[in-house]
Amino acid sequence: KILFLFQNPFSQLIYPWASDEFYFSMENDNYTHEQMDNKREELQSYFDLGSVWHKKTSTLSHGECQRLVLASLLAIGPEVLLLDEPTAFLDPEARSFFYQWLSTHKNGKTIILVDHHLKEIIPYIDRVIHVSADGEISETSPIIDKSEKNREQSFSFFHGHMKPINIELIMKNVIYHHAHQKKLLEGLSLSARSGDVIVIKGKNGQGKSTLFKIMAGLIRPIKGEVQIQKEGQFLVPKKRYKEMGFI
Repeated sequence: KILFLFQNPFSQLIYPWASDEFYFSMENDNYTHEQMDNKREELQSYFDLGSVWHKKTSTLSHGECQRLVLASLLAIGPEVLLLDEPTAFLDPEARSFFYQWLSTHKNGKTIILVDHHLKEIIPYIDRVIHVSADGEISETSPIIDKSEKNREQSFSFFHGHMKPINIELIMKNVIYHHAHQKKLLEGLSLSARSGDVIVIKGKNGQGKSTLFKIMAGLIRPIKGEVQIQKEGQFLVPKKRYKEMGFI
């Protein structure tokens, strides 16, 4: 009767294949094949699962994994949903579809969720419970007040007095794809210099995290090269790691 979505969806995976993972909860509840196929058809469009059915769960991106776990748990129709940051890894489009799903199902369920996208979810919720840094719990109306906006606008970085270092990350014609996949990153070239702030955007499963792993040297590209230049000198791979942090 109670669904609990963990903050890290990978910790809820059981099966090595995505399709098996989706059917697992319904098999436990003795759904018929017809019922399971109907649920798959119903949830596939909301969570854009068409591209993940035949993937290994170990190759899923965080967003794909979160969508899969959500769909597989929602398939058995729980009455209470406890969702710990259910949109943390979803791209904006997938997040919007999820909020729409909430709005159409909330009257038949009790839903409690942790979410930081307050502006987006406000139209769909009835109550907001705020937990302060001191552990105090208070209830507020589901609107964004001026103090909330001020907190967002006042956020800033303090660079201190660090001596500037000239670093450049260079990627040349990088090609990468997983096994049995035609394309993921195709002929990608990039130059990022000291002082640059670059945003990588794209839908879940399009290779953003994979790109970071290639930059960090955790994955080798099929073709192409990644170089780091410091003060005009190219660094050998063993010395790159001291110049890079990967969160």
